[in-house]
Amino acid sequence: MADTVHHLRIELDGIDPPIWRHVAVPSDFNLYDLHEVIQVAMGWEDVHLHEFFLAGRGGKRRRTFTPRFTPMGGVIHDDDMEGEDESEVILGQLLYRAHMKLHYVYDFGDGWEHTIRVMRIAPRDPEQVYPCCLDGARACPPEDCGGVHGYYRVCEESRERAASAEEEEHGDYIFERFEPEAFDLDATNRWVQAMYSD
Repeated sequence: MADTVHHLRIELDGIDPPIWRHVAVPSDFNLYDLHEVIQVAMGWEDVHLHEFFLAGRGGKRRRTFTPRFTPMGGVIHDDDMEGEDESEVILGQLLYRAHMKLHYVYDFGDGWEHTIRVMRIAPRDPEQVYPCCLDGARACPPEDCGGVHGYYRVCEESRERAASAEEEEHGDYIFERFEPEAFDLDATNRWVQAMYSD
């Protein structure tokens, strides 16, 4: 397992056109390591709770995997934990063949659900640094925007602001706006690899 990598497609559920990333991570990563890769590759800020789960028939949760720590470094005690400790679950043992799926939820308020699908399991490339982001599309939604419905509202407001800015006669009209189509693969990959550069 130490000689293989999992190629994963991570897609944010409920968004069309899709927001997704293709990452390659060592098969011996645990789910907490994978959580960190997802946060950076997708563009989240890791300020909310999260969990992983495997779905059974009808989409019901069959197994749940949760963190031992809050985003601010607080300890989640055993009595408060639901599910298995994600740091003790190895990716390659949980997802051991192509097309298997795992689900990841970030921010229980906004309810961002991601589907993680194993594209393939391959030998490590000695020329490649892992983990890495190999491809992707579209910008991560802004934090705390209100879930899928809030995301679409932000996109519409961004389009409206862009249109009004183009109508301004003055060239110094400046505002921050969300750009849904923006995705910088090189920058994303640098951020992912920086997590493990030491």
